[in-house]
Amino acid sequence: MWLPLIRDSEVNMRLFLFIIWRIFQLAPVLIGVSAITFVSARLLPGDAAILAAGPTASQEAIDELREEMRLDRPIWEQYGAYLRDVFQGNLGESWRSRRPATDELFARFPASFELVTFSMTLAVIMGVPLGVFAAVRHGGRLDQVVRMLSVGGISIPIFWSGLMLIYVLFYLLHLAPAPIGRIGLGISPPQHITGLYILDSLLTLDGRALLSSLHHLMLPAITMSIAMVAPIVRITRSSMLDVLREDHIRTAWASGLSSRTIHFRDALRNALLPVITLIAGYYGYSLGGEVLVEQIFSWPGMGRYSVDAIFNLDYAPVQAFVMLTALLYILIYTVVDILYAFVDPRVRY
Repeated sequence: MWLPLIRDSEVNMRLFLFIIWRIFQLAPVLIGVSAITFVSARLLPGDAAILAAGPTASQEAIDELREEMRLDRPIWEQYGAYLRDVFQGNLGESWRSRRPATDELFARFPASFELVTFSMTLAVIMGVPLGVFAAVRHGGRLDQVVRMLSVGGISIPIFWSGLMLIYVLFYLLHLAPAPIGRIGLGISPPQHITGLYILDSLLTLDGRALLSSLHHLMLPAITMSIAMVAPIVRITRSSMLDVLREDHIRTAWASGLSSRTIHFRDALRNALLPVITLIAGYYGYSLGGEVLVEQIFSWPGMGRYSVDAIFNLDYAPVQAFVMLTALLYILIYTVVDILYAFVDPRVRY
């Protein structure tokens, strides 16, 4: 009678200890990432003090600015001062805007999060069923078509597919809006609650902003999902084929279970672990790595902002961006590890 309760309490305790252990791992990982980023940023060619001072600044003004930015000190002293600021919650200030780097990144994070989440949702909805059907009909016409499309999706550069979608859907057919950002000209963004235009439009019942936000999200989301869906299809198909050859699937067929039950309950659930891992990796990468999509569609996300900071030797935003990305990766994979146990009961912490 008490055995299930005991087991549940043991599982919950193991899960709690696992999460605590991951939290303790944050500090050394982020310190290592900060050190590598700090040194790499200062190896970029150019002088940040000269750029910050401007072309007409005198040498005295440049020297004063270099001292203010701590660039006149040895690099280990610069890093020590930076690390002390980090422990106090200060990730530095952008010399271009004179604002804290974290404020500027958090202002752009909702745009990246909304785009990547919507794109990944489309990719999963399309990719997982296609991979399952291709594996179930292994060697058939559907399998061949899916394999051809997945190879094409991986091979096509994302900037080319984005430009072609703009040319066809916006320029020729007038089905999509101009690539000018998150919302149309002359339409006010919804009242700021979360920074996610679609969610904020729903919460404030702003139908005009909702339709415009969805319309402008369409092209960049399709562009990103094309690049995401191909590897999801391939890994789902491959993993499903491996599972369908296992003994317990043959036993399920011999027991007279329906094909839908076998394919979507037994086989797919056992095939999901590598699919979840792939989705997590692509999701974490895309939050800060899809600079081309943000550039093509004038999307005000974190990736575009960080690249501009690199070109302008604006060290604080670059370092804050990398730290935030590393933190997001750790959190995403922690959630994935927790999901493993729910998908596959054989997984133990």
